[in-house]
Amino acid sequence: MRTVYVRSATEARWIGAFALRPRRLNRETVLRCCRRRSLQAAASQACPASPPSLIAWKDDFNERFVLERSIGRGSFGEVWLATDKVTRERVAVKEMPKRRGKLTKEGTLAKVDREVCVMENLRTCPAAVQLKECHALPNSYRIVMEYCSGLDLREQIKRYGPAPEEVVAYVAYEILHILKKCHANRIVHGDVKTANFILHSADVNPFASKEVSQLKPGWLKAIDFGCSQYVRNGKRITTRVGTPVFMSPEVFDRDYSYESDLWSLGVVLYQLLSGRFPFWDSTQSALLSSVQDVMETVHDEDPDFANAPFSDVSAACLDFLQRLLDKNYLTRINVKEALEHPFITCYVTSSEQEQAISVNNNIVPAATASLNAVPAMN
Repeated sequence: MRTVYVRSATEARWIGAFALRPRRLNRETVLRCCRRRSLQAAASQACPASPPSLIAWKDDFNERFVLERSIGRGSFGEVWLATDKVTRERVAVKEMPKRRGKLTKEGTLAKVDREVCVMENLRTCPAAVQLKECHALPNSYRIVMEYCSGLDLREQIKRYGPAPEEVVAYVAYEILHILKKCHANRIVHGDVKTANFILHSADVNPFASKEVSQLKPGWLKAIDFGCSQYVRNGKRITTRVGTPVFMSPEVFDRDYSYESDLWSLGVVLYQLLSGRFPFWDSTQSALLSSVQDVMETVHDEDPDFANAPFSDVSAACLDFLQRLLDKNYLTRINVKEALEHPFITCYVTSSEQEQAISVNNNIVPAATASLNAVPAMN
């Protein structure tokens, strides 16, 4: 009889159910079952009526702002550079259609509401792009945010190549503060990747100058929270979201929580240091892989730490990356531990006293978890 290895509690439950049937099992059968049952469970828990919008949507966008040019495009829609007619301030405007893929208008509104709600929760975090206001047009939603004139981390790699350890430590420090704020508010970021973090100003660029002395809190901004999700009653999340090459093993298994963000951070830092992804020889080969291929590679292969530049980095840097890219989420480093790690503390100094977040090893026990009025969106 063939042995079946499981990687999540969800798989174990459905394997138990299958064990009662006189049939042979293989891993693909189990995964298909898990995926199908997860979708069925999600559908059965969905509310029959859509909740009302939580956002005070305005309808005077064209009276307030002038669109100048497109500065970004993705599966969600488009980002525009715009100017406030009254203050002459330049702003970024994220425009999303009211119908997204297979989602209904109500489903799209709930998704946009959740993204805006996350931005509201992160308003006091300097490393999060600041929300200004929200507008509803006949066929789209427009979210007005602060404008960042620098390039995102993906473009920094393309333009300047791999970054030195000190710069990478400062990037890690800023992203960890975003994750700290997210996790303290029971939010899983869900899409930590190089394209979602941008330099606030083109004038202060450590990737070009290799100089970090001018960096102040907020020099790097998180700009997209479209995949962020709230943790409800301490339960693990089963909806697979994000970008495959940055996904953790447990996200592929549809059984994850806060710890998945730390894995994604590890992929970001690995890419910044080497110019490639952990499991592939080139960025191109990683991005051209199918979701199934990426999932199998992440599950079955080990990150390459033997070759340059990892054979030459400091011991603290190597240990930090290895603890982030730990496939066992129960032993993976958490936000508090990461901020206190020698790789961070030897490069980054802060006058602020780090506050421990109330997340034990990034897993919130169901008995103690509380949403504290966080809306149930998933």
